[in-house]
Amino acid sequence: MNEENKQIVNINWYPGHMAKTLREMKEDLKLIDIAAVILDARTPYASLNQDVYEIIKAKTVLMVFNKSDLADPIKLKEAEARYVKNGCYTVRTNSLNGDGIDTLTKKIREIGEKVKYGNKTSASYKMLKKVYRVLVVGIPNVGKSSLINRVSGKKSAEVGNKPGVTKQKQWIRVGKDIELMDTPGLLAKSIAQDGKAYKLAIAGTIKDDILDMEVLAIELIDILMANKLYKDLLKDRYGLGEEIETLRSFEILEVIGRKRGALLKGDAVDLLKAARLLIEDYRNGKLGKISLE
Repeated sequence: MNEENKQIVNINWYPGHMAKTLREMKEDLKLIDIAAVILDARTPYASLNQDVYEIIKAKTVLMVFNKSDLADPIKLKEAEARYVKNGCYTVRTNSLNGDGIDTLTKKIREIGEKVKYGNKTSASYKMLKKVYRVLVVGIPNVGKSSLINRVSGKKSAEVGNKPGVTKQKQWIRVGKDIELMDTPGLLAKSIAQDGKAYKLAIAGTIKDDILDMEVLAIELIDILMANKLYKDLLKDRYGLGEEIETLRSFEILEVIGRKRGALLKGDAVDLLKAARLLIEDYRNGKLGKISLE
């Protein structure tokens, strides 16, 4: 989308409880062995709160790529390699169906054993009851609470279909040897740069009533049309032909709306309805495995 046609993102994303949580997080670091960052696998960079990362990188960091079933496998592999190069561990999960949960707990135990007990050789240390304490962080609506409930096997963390449900930290026991500290979802102070706000909104991390749905749909079409594989997935989903190559993004949205019967009186296309259909198809994986960065 042309810059002049984009909305100006100038919204206060940083409620007071988030500033307080950041301050407390610095104090909590001394209590934990591992910091687990829950990322949206489709937006592996935009869904990282850099302010949080600057605090937790003093500890061993595990990047958890949630919703990995919806991400482009090639781009996901590239993101994993990038984080590993920066010294992080990685694991893939799907909090909805539980895929990767066993791998996650196994990884926590392996990392915890290494960083907490790896250099302990005395008999007294060998007799200790081992406990691995994990700080769990993530931006709102990235699936953090759902993931914690999967790991713990019970509804320990509050879950909702809107961003920002968890409001305070809490300790959650997993088995006999893992303790998770759940924290409120923290969005970065500024997410306007590099189109992060649009990517997060398209993925469903930012509330739908903050950014214009039609603008998001057009932004998504721009991303899809710039990638040959994604463009073909778009065509297949909506039965689009080669004629879209000459159309502008808002005109493609009109074609999608017409094909999906999103019409107003007088046969005009209901662009808002068309936009919602496209965004929901993307979020539900009906377009295919597509990453936004």
